[in-house]
Amino acid sequence: NHDNGTVLRSVNGASNTIVRRSAGSYLIFNINQYNGVPVTNCIIDGFTIREGNVSAVYMAKGAIRNCMFIANSGGTYGAINMVGGSVSNCIFAGNSATADGGGIHMKAPGGLVANCVFTNNTVGRWGGGIEFENTTAGAAIRNCLIARNRSVSQGGGISVFGAACRIENCTVVSNVSANSDGGYPPLGGGGIWISTGNAYMTNTIVWSNSATVGTNISGTISAWYSCSPDLADGVNSNITADPRFVNAPEADYRLQKSSPCINRGTNLPWMTGAMDMGGNPRIL
Repeated sequence: NHDNGTVLRSVNGASNTIVRRSAGSYLIFNINQYNGVPVTNCIIDGFTIREGNVSAVYMAKGAIRNCMFIANSGGTYGAINMVGGSVSNCIFAGNSATADGGGIHMKAPGGLVANCVFTNNTVGRWGGGIEFENTTAGAAIRNCLIARNRSVSQGGGISVFGAACRIENCTVVSNVSANSDGGYPPLGGGGIWISTGNAYMTNTIVWSNSATVGTNISGTISAWYSCSPDLADGVNSNITADPRFVNAPEADYRLQKSSPCINRGTNLPWMTGAMDMGGNPRIL
């Protein structure tokens, strides 16, 4: 078991340190195993990772932090194909996949994605921003913005396929599902699509997404303290009122001071000492 704490960290940050594929069809980083032995404690920190064409990263363990994933593509999955580990404080923009998970495809058992931005990613089937496939109850996306992503089939923002997962303190907005795949009902899910599995959503806004059916949420989801017109107002402390973004047309999804979503959430164990996307304490 290779648990030697290897850290690959840039000196000048992601904006000034670019790792890109120049030729061929290869992963840029493979956090998996060495000579058949699992690598369990590797950290990649502070890079722009771009133009991978069989996904940019495969990860089974370890952590990726403070990176930007730009213009990566894959025959099946997008920027990251993960079965474990954690991804935090990263930006996913302009990535694509022919099948699932334009930004991230997460498969069993799954891992944690936190404090990330997914924008303008596209996918040929499910999950323009991220897809959970057959993951177990520990899989989660937390404190993330999922905006302006697109799926040709279902789940413009998030796709849940046969998976257990948690969606916590996220904003899922302005994503699009084109609804073209009728083989796996239900159709739609411009924001979130749940085919089968158990999706649990807390403190999350799913608003102003687009699909011909299931505009914001399509399928069965267990939701608490969340905001979406596709939820039942007042049930489990959910609301359906306009969240009142500062300037959604200009992609400013901060909340106005008059937003009905302010102080309507619930405190979760991980929030102690945690920051929101604006760098402010989650709990005041």
